[in-house]
Amino acid sequence: PDWLGAALDASSLLPRTLLATLRAFRHDPGPDGVLLLRNLPVVADDPLPPTPSVPNSVERVPTTAASVITSLMLQLGEVIAFRSEKGGALVQNVVPVPGREESQSNAGSVLLELHIENAFHDNRPDYVGLLCVREDPTGDAKLCTSSIRRALPLLSAETRQVLAEPRFLTEPPPSFGVL
Repeated sequence: PDWLGAALDASSLLPRTLLATLRAFRHDPGPDGVLLLRNLPVVADDPLPPTPSVPNSVERVPTTAASVITSLMLQLGEVIAFRSEKGGALVQNVVPVPGREESQSNAGSVLLELHIENAFHDNRPDYVGLLCVREDPTGDAKLCTSSIRRALPLLSAETRQVLAEPRFLTEPPPSFGVL
């Protein structure tokens, strides 16, 4: 709680243009619902530690990268985590884990299928923040997003009605430790 309070205080000290951009996005995320920010600081004076390679990797020590992503997200709303996902850590590492390369999860190395973050949960997030701390030397890493605001007008009323029915089930991801 103390660290989160300090991050909230620090978030008000972000550059004025960045604060304005975040607040405008919070008010209206536009037709795509995506905001890309570049050249954010990820380390202070020390080099980055090695990439974690263990399941359920999280950040429980205040790092520059954890502070940056948390301060940015606090301008969009409350930063929350689920106790059952990675022990409730607010900052979670999305890293390839040996032996899980083929899994559809934040530990896999395969192209992650399009999904809604925590779609199974009644309290799924309004925003998800990702901060890349290492450049992909191969240039293969990509983030693919889609927008319901763009997709809905392309669907018939009948299709939208079917999609709104309670006939679809989304399982919790492996990071929730229930699979």
